[in-house]
Amino acid sequence: MLFRKKPKKKTWKTARKSVFDFINFPILILTIISFFFILSFTYEWLISDSRNPKNINLQEILDSSKNSYEKETGHRIQLEVLNGCGQMYIAVMYQDFLREQGFDVMDAKNADSFDFQFSKIIIYKDDIKMAKFLSEIMGVHDSLIVEDYDKMKVFDMSIIIGKDFKDLISYDKASIHYPIF
Repeated sequence: MLFRKKPKKKTWKTARKSVFDFINFPILILTIISFFFILSFTYEWLISDSRNPKNINLQEILDSSKNSYEKETGHRIQLEVLNGCGQMYIAVMYQDFLREQGFDVMDAKNADSFDFQFSKIIIYKDDIKMAKFLSEIMGVHDSLIVEDYDKMKVFDMSIIIGKDFKDLISYDKASIHYPIF
């Protein structure tokens, strides 16, 4: 007890120094972050011209997404894709494939049953050329095109993907769109 050092009393000067040391570190970090933010903003505003809407040719983008039927007639085919085989995500896979081919796929869902042995196309509008165009792309035989003219339908036609989906000529191209989770 005799040799025990007495703790130094904190003076106002030492207490003030420790408070400033504590505050200086966050200020330094915020200054660095602010510097990079200002630098990034300046670059985007002055230098980068890549996202300038003047550089985007919308007509070129729209024309590149048209298929030959739409280029010929001016009508974009609207359809729905129905899963009639029971294989998970088949309708979504073909939805993405057909959109890539220039079709307006408005819906992709399960059919009323999964008992469809063969894929088939149901056309609702009075233009069989649409169905034949789709059958060529998909690889569905023309005998599997069913006419069910209905002016009240929103879609031009529906395609039901049957259990023969792996035999369709479009399967290899469409399978790259199969969702992997």
